[in-house]
Amino acid sequence: MNQQKLTQTDIDQHLEQLKQLGTSYVAHRNGTLFKHLQGVWTLLEDWNNPAPVCLAGLYHSVYGTGGFEQQLIPLEMRHEIASMIGNEAEHLVYLFAACDRPLTHPRIGKQTPLQFHDRFDDQDYPLQESDWKALCEILLANELDLGRYDSAFYKKHLAHYGDLFTRFEPWLSTSAIQTRHDFEQLLSVTKPENK
Repeated sequence: MNQQKLTQTDIDQHLEQLKQLGTSYVAHRNGTLFKHLQGVWTLLEDWNNPAPVCLAGLYHSVYGTGGFEQQLIPLEMRHEIASMIGNEAEHLVYLFAACDRPLTHPRIGKQTPLQFHDRFDDQDYPLQESDWKALCEILLANELDLGRYDSAFYKKHLAHYGDLFTRFEPWLSTSAIQTRHDFEQLLSVTKPENK
């Protein structure tokens, strides 16, 4: 997969493929999974990530995740996703889905060499630096997109997110770090809505 930006035709084709996987009908904190996947992709694009990282963000939960168990396509069909988005992007989608967050996240910024824990095969293994960078960008984009639609949840977990995302910073782009700080600043000045 080339590193350049996707054309609008490419983007439209991927959005149609996601609709065919049923993402428009899957309920999600943002309304639908389709809307959330678009939000993650938009953040990654805005941060000038290469095409494989943006595509991985767009497809990040097709295999389910530790926090969103619904699989749109089984792991046995990884080759189908790879044929749609390329091997590099599919590898990142797999890592996002396989990440055992309760075991992996506490290690980030605290363990050397850093070990990834794969929830599918219950194994620890190291990742390449480029994989950590891409994974941290996608994880941050995922949480920020969720936070845009459920700021109360993000605020409730702000101390956790603050610690985690600060430990992500060696792998995050300057744009991602700035977006996170701007979002958290906005949350700190936003008054709760009266219900």
